[in-house]
Amino acid sequence: MTLSTVWPLAAIVLLAFSIILVPRHRWIELIPSAVLGGFVLSYIVHIIGGTILGLWTYSNMSLPVLGMPLWLAVAFGAEVIMFLHFLPESPGTRLVYVILFSAALGLGDYGLVRFGLKAFHRWNAYYSALLFVAIHYVVVFIDSYLRQQQRARAK
Repeated sequence: MTLSTVWPLAAIVLLAFSIILVPRHRWIELIPSAVLGGFVLSYIVHIIGGTILGLWTYSNMSLPVLGMPLWLAVAFGAEVIMFLHFLPESPGTRLVYVILFSAALGLGDYGLVRFGLKAFHRWNAYYSALLFVAIHYVVVFIDSYLRQQQRARAK
């Protein structure tokens, strides 16, 4: 197995977990949030942080698009589906949940660096974890907005 196969493998594993853990009707309901809050947002963050600011780069990519593996955006979309499905309603519990999810993704980012799939430049995994906190709150906002629009159309 070459390092470039890690990208599609990670995406397939996360997609499989999201399909197994999230009921079908809910999975379908969360697709717009996953596309905007996962797929599109991951590219926006990469273009700003990776391309414009030069804070990180990816290597050993399969299906590179705009300097980032397409598979990573797919994996983040699947992660967003699981994140939103299990998101607690209580603000205090939600904060802990977001922090734990973000810390896990920060560790995953560190793993990418350790395996030579990503390089940090004036950046580190702690910054990534903090960025993931902000990203997840943007994802919650996007999902809330999309649901609000859907309810308004239903009236």
